[in-house]
Amino acid sequence: MKKISKSSAVSKMRASKGRFFTVVFEKQNGDKRTMNGNVKADRFMTDQGYVLVRESGSKKKIRSVNPRSIKSLTISGEQFTIRKS
Repeated sequence: MKKISKSSAVSKMRASKGRFFTVVFEKQNGDKRTMNGNVKADRFMTDQGYVLVRESGSKKKIRSVNPRSIKSLTISGEQFTIRKS
């Protein structure tokens, strides 16, 4: 597993061009969450800096992910862990 920075993880998500990925992050209440989804280039980030991820599965809701809380990312078959800052 490669180690990357949080900003590199966000860049990889942006460059995914609609392909699905798995992101593990910490929710506001401290719970760990694993989510499969993708992003759209036209609606990638909120004004507050949260990444908008379209969740896959039956829900298909758009979820906000705080880039500062990302723990790992799996995209295009590659697994990345986030370096501690």
